[in-house]
Amino acid sequence: MTHPSPQYSAVFCDVDGTIVDSAPGVTHSVRVALRNMGREPENEATLLLHVGPPIREGFLTVSGMSPADADRAVNLFREHYESVGVHEAALYPGIPDMLQRLRDAGIRLSTATSKTQRMAEATLAELGVADAFDAIVGATPERDTKSAVLRAALAVLGEGAHSGTGSALLGDRIFDAVGARENGIDFVGAGWGYAPEPSELRSAVGVAADPLDAVRILTGQPAACPR
Repeated sequence: MTHPSPQYSAVFCDVDGTIVDSAPGVTHSVRVALRNMGREPENEATLLLHVGPPIREGFLTVSGMSPADADRAVNLFREHYESVGVHEAALYPGIPDMLQRLRDAGIRLSTATSKTQRMAEATLAELGVADAFDAIVGATPERDTKSAVLRAALAVLGEGAHSGTGSALLGDRIFDAVGARENGIDFVGAGWGYAPEPSELRSAVGVAADPLDAVRILTGQPAACPR
């Protein structure tokens, strides 16, 4: 079987909201953290805003916590998420096929996720797609922004990620768009993810309606003509 020449030589994937529907586990763990701090519960729409950004950022900006309270909330969140919430995630439909098609097209794959490195590895292994990636790169205390995580992922894949046809980040939130811009690579929107407003994806070179559409954009295939 022959494949078209890929538009990109390397693709970096956000995880939550792009590869994995992690909202049930994340929102559950946020609820537990808020409850254990004696804070008022947040409604479903507000809880979803915690999915995507670094979790501390969510407690600061979504929940309006002080830095000290946010640090405490992160610890409570992780205590619950690492024992319960991580197991409440599922792959989006079509993701295994998307990853295989991208690999078949000769594209190197890495994650670039705000999940901690350990949780990213555990989640993708549990869901059976860890081996689809050439590298799994997540957040650490030294790299706690999407831009820093992506910079590390680019370094792991090496010079090939910057040369030839270049690289793209596939993600669903404004944090992904900013990270891609700050690292000088293209951003492709995962339209099936958690962006609360379409405007979050306005800087994307393309917004995929589903994982199969992402394959089309990332491999440079033309859009299907309407019948």
